[in-house]
This record gives sequence, structure tokens and C-alpha cells, in this order.
Amino acid sequence: MTVEQELQQSPPEPVPASFEFKSPAGVSFEDFIEERRSGRHKRDEELPSYAVPVDDDVRRTLNFIPFGHRIDDYLEKLIQVQIGPALHNAIRVSPRQFPRVYRAVDRCANRLGIAVPRVLVVPDVRIHSLTVGTSENHFIMLTSALVEKCTETEMTFLIGHECGHIDCRHLSYLALARALVEMTTNMVQVAQGMLIRPLQMLLQVPLAGWQRKAELTCDRAGLICAGDLTASLRALAKNVVQAPELAEKLDLDEYLQQLETSREESTLSKLPEYFAAIPFAPKRMKALTLFARSELYYDFVPYEKPPDLLTREDLEKQTDKVTSVL
Repeated sequence: MTVEQELQQSPPEPVPASFEFKSPAGVSFEDFIEERRSGRHKRDEELPSYAVPVDDDVRRTLNFIPFGHRIDDYLEKLIQVQIGPALHNAIRVSPRQFPRVYRAVDRCANRLGIAVPRVLVVPDVRIHSLTVGTSENHFIMLTSALVEKCTETEMTFLIGHECGHIDCRHLSYLALARALVEMTTNMVQVAQGMLIRPLQMLLQVPLAGWQRKAELTCDRAGLICAGDLTASLRALAKNVVQAPELAEKLDLDEYLQQLETSREESTLSKLPEYFAAIPFAPKRMKALTLFARSELYYDFVPYEKPPDLLTREDLEKQTDKVTSVL
């Protein structure tokens, strides 16, 4: 089956704005923070069912780290120092300020059952989005180029991806994992200075591997929010090509054929991928296409299930095969 045929299986229209999941949002960001801090919000203990299994395994392991809660305090101070100045020129999205963006944000929050996050638009010529902060105190940054050059459905996918990081608490857990790597390398540096660089590289491999899985999880969240595979793939293409006109002309079938070509490359040429925090774009697109053909995806959207959908087990097996480095 070609990519174009696979795209046709996905409904062309985004999820209607009136549709709500079993766990609707509707709470303000401030109320959400208060619930978490007071202990009334228990959803943190669960990972969304759309998550890639490895993502859940890593998070459960990190839950046993005793000093994990202190990472959030460190992150908040770091953001104030490093990112604070850039925020002075940012514009906060609201129902009146960039209403098109706010509609996409509100839709994503309702799709995933999270509080409506704070979203800022920052001046930048690149098409880029980023979630900054901690699991309790965070905001999404969108570049002005993204807001200007992406359609509303494409933007919904990219915002939904960032909301996936919030929904899965990636911010704090990723910071905790990085802190463990740094602490381990510092300990070894004291004992065996010459071993520090090889050890640091060795520890980066599993960390980067988890980051790549986390990105796949969030791509799934983005598609759930957008409800349109075609627009979601185009959003990824625009993010990669950074030229909307070229992205519109991109032949997806030809682009995904690069996966087969890369498998024929030598093992040495694949080494940089072990340290990459984001999967290569063709792999992300193929993995997202698989998710769009799965029973799991249709559990989250109000569409009639077509025949011959992938089971959860087949979805994860094929996703692992597509996104593996070797």
C-alpha cells in the first residue's frame, strides 16, 4: 500500500470542535496547577494509552528516584535565567489574541483531557514549536513563522504534539534522566578522568533512545488532536523542510523510500542516529502512518472503524521495526 493510499484511509476533515473525550479538560491552567499541588489531581500516576510502551517503562523506572521532585525547582530557576529575557517579546495567546491559535490549543486540551496550557508566540523565521518548564509549570512556545505558514489543522498537530509532552510529563522526567547522566559522569570524572567522555557517550545512547520514543508518543497525540493524517504529515514536512511551498510539493512516497535506502547503509554511517534525540523524519512519518491505521487511533477519534486495522501488538511491532537504528 502506498502512502497516498494510506492517507486516503484517514478522514480528510479534522475532529469536530464539539467532540469531547471521556476525560474532558475545561479547567484553567491555574486551577490545574492548584489541583496538582494539593494532591487532588491523581492522573500523573497514569500514562495515556496512546503512548509508546517504552515511554511508559522508562517513566515508571524514574519514579523510583528519590530526589526527582527537586529537578522541577531547578528547572524553574533555569528558565527564569535563560529563557526569561526572550519572553519579553513574546505574545500570549488568548481567545482575543490570535484566536485561530487559541482554537487549536483549546481543541488539543479537550482531546487529551488536560488543562488549557499557556501558549506564547515568539518572533522567529523558523517553523518550530517547543514546550518549556516543568510538569507542573510549563508553557508552549510557537514561532511566528509557524503561526503564519501553517494551516489551522497543521498547527493543531504541532500544538497537539507539544501537549503530548505535557500529558506524559516528559519535561520533568527528561530533566531527571539528564541529571542522572550528568551525576554519573561527574562521579566517574573524579575517579577516572580519562574515561569521562566514552562513559558520557555510552550513557547518552539509552537517553536519546527514550527521547526518540517520546517523540513518537507525542506525534500520536498530535494526530489524535488534528484528526487528519494528511495535514499532520504536511506539518512534519514543513518542520523539516522549513519551506512551506516545497513541503506542499513533497512526494511522500518518494520521501519514505529513503527508509529503504538508509537500511542498506553501513553500520558506521548509522552511529549518529544513536545519539539523536528526535527520530529521522521519514521514520516519524511512517510510524505516524502506522498509528493512523491502528485500532488504537480509532479508539480516540469519533470515526467509524474501517476493516483490517492494526492491532495494538502489530502496531508496536511494526513501529519498532520502522524506527530501529539497525
